[in-house]
Amino acid sequence: MTVLQKIGFRIFALSLLSVPGVGLAEKGGEQAPKPPRYFKEVGGSNYVMYRVGKEYLVDGKDWFKPGVLHPVVANFHLEKKEDVLKQLKAMHAAGQRKISILIWNEHMTPGEMRNDGLYGHVIASNGGAFRPQHARNLKGLVKLVCESGLFDELIFRHCVQGRADAREWKKWDEAVFRENMDFIVESRELIYEAMQGSDMKLVFDLGAELGGIEAGFCREYTRRVW
Repeated sequence: MTVLQKIGFRIFALSLLSVPGVGLAEKGGEQAPKPPRYFKEVGGSNYVMYRVGKEYLVDGKDWFKPGVLHPVVANFHLEKKEDVLKQLKAMHAAGQRKISILIWNEHMTPGEMRNDGLYGHVIASNGGAFRPQHARNLKGLVKLVCESGLFDELIFRHCVQGRADAREWKKWDEAVFRENMDFIVESRELIYEAMQGSDMKLVFDLGAELGGIEAGFCREYTRRVW
């Protein structure tokens, strides 16, 4: 099993169609054919890491150390384009037709910012802005996905962490909320720019895995974000 298979997951949506009974056809008295009751929507994976270090797979203790995790946005500039494309082609060959790019963001301390705003799998959202390299990386990755022609839909997911995560708040933090919103807005601008000329469907998940959670101020956060 590859690392991508370990950290990714296949999403298949099987939707039930509610179809009323169909009467006789207008001519010939023949029963009209009924449409199928089900259809399958072929999904894809969360594309989050190019690879992870062996030490992470053993015990996960050093996840925050530089070089252990290789997230797709933060490390795009360090990867060979043909290697990234090879991973995209492998997902397509396995039957996947959608791709989800997920980023974890947090308002970082100066110590956490030392590796150019990358701490483990998390990137800095301080000031509501991407670090310049991360902004270039996001555009480059999205453009490569579009140009590959391998997928019909891109889902871009925001996942807040630490101080940016309303589940952890003891009181409402308007400043961090605004910072998160500005970060979301900038990501949209970067992605729209990268996707110019592409007809691939685009969906934004503004709060990955926050739906239905009421811890801390999560309910108020998700209500205001959407």
